[in-house]
Amino acid sequence: MAASKAERETGEASEDPKPRATRLTVNLNPQASEQLERLSEETGLNKTDIVNRALIIYGEVQEETKPKGSKLLVQNAETVTVLKFI
Repeated sequence: MAASKAERETGEASEDPKPRATRLTVNLNPQASEQLERLSEETGLNKTDIVNRALIIYGEVQEETKPKGSKLLVQNAETVTVLKFI
């Protein structure tokens, strides 16, 4: 695990090594709200976990599709879907 800013400056480990969560209030549009509700019901995950996972995946997709014309392939047992990013 990487050292925190306080650890780097003082050379001492912080008393609480667990990363702290950031509390955030967001306004979801109706489509996003419906998707969040649906995903929570289908997966059994709470809404916080779904949003955390979605942001991590979004960050990875953004990183992988930075070059113009990038394509993202989604493959299941029967089909391959190509998502092209402009």
